[in-house]
Amino acid sequence: MENKKSNDKILKSEFEDHFRNRRIGPEAGAPPPATRQSEAETIPVVEEQVQIGKREVETAKVHISKKVHEELKDIDIPSMHEEVEVERVAFNKLVDEAPAPVRYEGDKMIISVLKEEVVMQKRLVLVEELHVTKKQVENHRTEKIPLRKEEINIERVKSQPHDRRQA
Repeated sequence: MENKKSNDKILKSEFEDHFRNRRIGPEAGAPPPATRQSEAETIPVVEEQVQIGKREVETAKVHISKKVHEELKDIDIPSMHEEVEVERVAFNKLVDEAPAPVRYEGDKMIISVLKEEVVMQKRLVLVEELHVTKKQVENHRTEKIPLRKEEINIERVKSQPHDRRQA
């Protein structure tokens, strides 16, 4: 809209300049305006056009490099295993019936060990019980393990200056 107003002003001023030059004229003895009205005047009509485009222009370049560093680090590696603790509890007690072969009390497994003795009569004797407890043991060991680390370096490289008038 602004561009159209300025074009109208330019055309109007060109017309006024042209009209003034015709009226005053370079000649001193120009005929009066009444005789000039019959002459046809030519008014030039001017139109400006614009073409807009775009193109890619390289303004800079980038150089990227990568380095890999390796270093040895001490790493603590936890590992788990189970150990079994066996406690022998002696009984040497006569029993009429065999107890359950395995029973549990909390986290303890109890295994009854029986034997038969030959006597005039046969009897069951509880010789001992094995109390088996499981517990978790955590060990720590240190090992040297190589760890890699990458480092990126970005460097901007300027290109030649661009002349905007070249299209």
